[in-house]
Amino acid sequence: MSAPDCRHRDCAEPVQTRGYCESHYRKRLRMGLCGWRDAAPARAHIRRLRDLGWTWQQIGEAAGLSTWVPLRVATDGPGRHVRADTEKALLSVPPEPRGSHRGTDSAGTRRRVQALAWMGWPAAEVARRAGVNPRSLQALMQPSRRLSFDLAARVARAYEELCMAPGPSKVAAGKARQLGFLPPLAWDADLIDLPEDELSAELDRRVKAMGDAELGRCARARAEGDPSPLIVAGAREHKRRRYARERARSQSRMSAHERAA
Repeated sequence: MSAPDCRHRDCAEPVQTRGYCESHYRKRLRMGLCGWRDAAPARAHIRRLRDLGWTWQQIGEAAGLSTWVPLRVATDGPGRHVRADTEKALLSVPPEPRGSHRGTDSAGTRRRVQALAWMGWPAAEVARRAGVNPRSLQALMQPSRRLSFDLAARVARAYEELCMAPGPSKVAAGKARQLGFLPPLAWDADLIDLPEDELSAELDRRVKAMGDAELGRCARARAEGDPSPLIVAGAREHKRRRYARERARSQSRMSAHERAA
């Protein structure tokens, strides 16, 4: 029985590795389309999906892989590797909330309710619009809790309806501002649902990629009272870099003085 043909279009050479002939397999290796990759990016993406409520089976189905593949990638220790095509399939799964028995992280819901309180909308009104008891909503928003995808989606819909409209309660607004809650405009759409540890990591990644001019704008915006998490992180990084430059200049002057002496 003859070997099957290469998967590459119009290639009749026999298969050698992963469905390709030797020539096309090596070409895909050079192009980075196959071979082995560091598993850390795929592992972080899987954990993000898990925080958003995805089950192992749902991740596998969305990526076109077996259920055990994301489980193994996520639970293997540091230093492990993953095939390039597997990595590509896993990273193609969109990081958005997914309904399942696991539920989703409460961070996004908590931030939305707090932002609406800043606008003057009491939590009780948000709960009424989301169709849930106010006490139940308060309990489910605790950092240690997870809530159902359906409830998170209903709160998100109420947030979209109310976030740009001033609410009727000055008491709720005043209390929210005393407690340091952030207004709706402080949250970017791609940050509001991130769990706390992932939010910190993402902010660090973004500010480290900023240039000095952009960080300077963050510092000025922060001085003017902008409480946005990205602005706050940018202003902090601006201060850190400025201090590092001043310290380097000071050490350079001291070294020059010692050499002159």
